Amino acid sequence: MKKWKSFMAAVLVGVMVLSLGGCGQKESSGSSGSAEAGTAESDSSGGSVGTDQTQDGKSMTVVETTALTSIDPLDAGSENIANAVANVYAGLYTLDENGNAVLDLAESVEKSDDLLTWTFTLKDAKWSNGDPVTAYDYEYAWKRIVNPDNYDGTSVSSYPTNAGIKNAKAIADGELPDTELGCHAEDDKTFVVEFDSVVPYAEEVLALPTFYPVQQKFVEECGDMFGLGKEYILCNGPFLVEDYELGNTYWSFTRNPDFVGYQSGNSNLQTLEYQLIQDSQQAMLAYTSGDVDMAGITGEQVDLYKNEAGFTQIPDSRTTYLAINCETVTNQNLRLALAHCIDKEALCDSVLKDGSSPAYTIVPSGLSVDENGKDFTEGSGKYQETDKELAAQYWETAKKEMGIDSYNMEFLITSDESAYTVGAYIQDQVQSTLDGVTVELKTVPFKSKMEYVNSGDFDFCVVSWGGDYPDPLTFLNCYITGYPINVSKWSNPDYDAIIEDVLAGVYDTSVTERFNALHEAEKIFMEDASVVVLYQGMNCMMINPKISGIEFHGIGVSEVFRNVVIAD
Repeated sequence: MKKWKSFMAAVLVGVMVLSLGGCGQKESSGSSGSAEAGTAESDSSGGSVGTDQTQDGKSMTVVETTALTSIDPLDAGSENIANAVANVYAGLYTLDENGNAVLDLAESVEKSDDLLTWTFTLKDAKWSNGDPVTAYDYEYAWKRIVNPDNYDGTSVSSYPTNAGIKNAKAIADGELPDTELGCHAEDDKTFVVEFDSVVPYAEEVLALPTFYPVQQKFVEECGDMFGLGKEYILCNGPFLVEDYELGNTYWSFTRNPDFVGYQSGNSNLQTLEYQLIQDSQQAMLAYTSGDVDMAGITGEQVDLYKNEAGFTQIPDSRTTYLAINCETVTNQNLRLALAHCIDKEALCDSVLKDGSSPAYTIVPSGLSVDENGKDFTEGSGKYQETDKELAAQYWETAKKEMGIDSYNMEFLITSDESAYTVGAYIQDQVQSTLDGVTVELKTVPFKSKMEYVNSGDFDFCVVSWGGDYPDPLTFLNCYITGYPINVSKWSNPDYDAIIEDVLAGVYDTSVTERFNALHEAEKIFMEDASVVVLYQGMNCMMINPKISGIEFHGIGVSEVFRNVVIAD
């Protein structure tokens, strides 16, 4: 799942700040709508009505920094939506506590000798209305993904292509009907997947929420409202929707007593509640007053709390960068001037203060290794190092090429305090280094940011991008010509050719050769400076020691709650 993230969330804590309301003291109430296994009477709303409700489960509250605009697997290209979908849906695979792909609602999988055909046998799972989850639900869901009528410029339609599923790209490009997708249900329990090529990370891709099944009859009955309210969601995951309505600042889930998917232990988390709080100071005030048990911190807060019990740093396989609009900033030397004028170390040490580290290439460390365990970034060049004199020289060359003495640029940021702080820092770095360049901060609400980005109405903006699977392609294939989330509108035929060869399996006989090809593509991309890489993130949190089992993954679903245990 290619994961968009708001600049505010990138600077604060990640996709969401967690707060655990009264953990260890707050018990779930009988009004939660949940039940012990064998006693639930499910309704078509996706909730569960219990006749013998448990009083033993614990409750926790998650403070979300971004409004939840859908709980539809089709919309799971956004990180907070993906996390919500993963609460109430489940698919063939999930990631275990160590981040490895494991079977979830699939009982078994048989792979052909050439690894191009996989046959899944499904477990006896059921939807929250009591209907069985069938292979036809998977077939319908996957064809829904690649149908070009069902997406709006997000990267979701590319996921089947990333997994190498047969005909996925041609269908997404409108060249074939979705009936030609390489997957079909042989019967209720047997789901067959065909691949164009061998993809070593296919299991991790298939663990993404976008590949979770949905029931065709229910989706069609809901129409455009599917996923936009409790009554328009049908669950088969570890939790059921208890309370959700589009536009609300509160939503909640309760434990699904009929869930048969992967569990690493016995969780006692019964009720999972979310509260929208977009101010980090308010979240920390709640934490220090004892009302919140987990909160993300950044900047000065890190200095204040880093020696306190419960302070936790979570590495993030995410790169934050400036995406430069190559349709408005067409001069390469101007882009190179921007790439060398920002002091990244000072940004990390003096502004973010959360353990983030300067980035010198687009692919983050810790994402992927070769046959010998060598990290991909060890073979990468070091690009876009801070060099203000070099930046000024590039700017002088750009002025001569463009026939100008000054230049005005529009910097798109989201309208929150933390985003403004970092935006102002970057504005100062550019203006103080490149004499004659003026940077105007254009602040917009997060919900409107992507409208501006997709329309190209900006000169540069901040993007924070996390990987979907443990391979450099999860970053590098984003910049091929015409890719939906290539927001820089950058294009290079040599780059495209390398990525297309890698996707076609030309280098699959050797991970080292494959990495060498991707390093070549990376070099082309970085030296043309359609983006300015800034830092690799680190999430800092205060976590109540009573809470254990929250899984933080660097790829795929970033936060998993199905295995949470809360001590008394």
